[in-house]
Amino acid sequence: FPVLDDPSQVVATFGDGANFGIVTVEESSPELTVLSIESPPYTVTGASEEVTLTVTPGVETAKAVAVSFVYEATSAQLLNVFPIQGSEQGGETIQIEIQYFMNPSEVLVTFGTILLPDSSVQVLPASNMMRSLIQFTTPKTPVGTFRVTVEPKVCQDDCETVVFEFLQFDSAAMRLE
Repeated sequence: FPVLDDPSQVVATFGDGANFGIVTVEESSPELTVLSIESPPYTVTGASEEVTLTVTPGVETAKAVAVSFVYEATSAQLLNVFPIQGSEQGGETIQIEIQYFMNPSEVLVTFGTILLPDSSVQVLPASNMMRSLIQFTTPKTPVGTFRVTVEPKVCQDDCETVVFEFLQFDSAAMRLE
């Protein structure tokens, strides 16, 4: 493999060549080249999927290297809900953090049987493929525990949903924390 001075001298493609990885040159000499490659997002069909990772130096394309790379399917996991309860009067701003969510630009949030309006739901700009931050405002409801469901607004196949329970307490009664 040729000696590389910077990552722009090499291209890493996954699968059909349309998905590009982010390359970092850790070390490069005539004897050894060490690269770190961040794989791009990929929709896995099934539990895992094997694709070809091709690393091509820009100057000496004949020295391209191809290896197998396996994408593992991940499941969305709810990491955090804050706060975990609110007044039955509604109007509470709730922030949730989800790992391995599809990072949709828009989501649907159902609070009990109430589909929250788009104006009450926001995917925060700090979201990425690893972690989604979503904020929503609670509706006015009776006192009780409600099932909250979060799902991508646009879904192409079996999209994952995240479900948790949220307590709406009586704002006239004293609350213990």
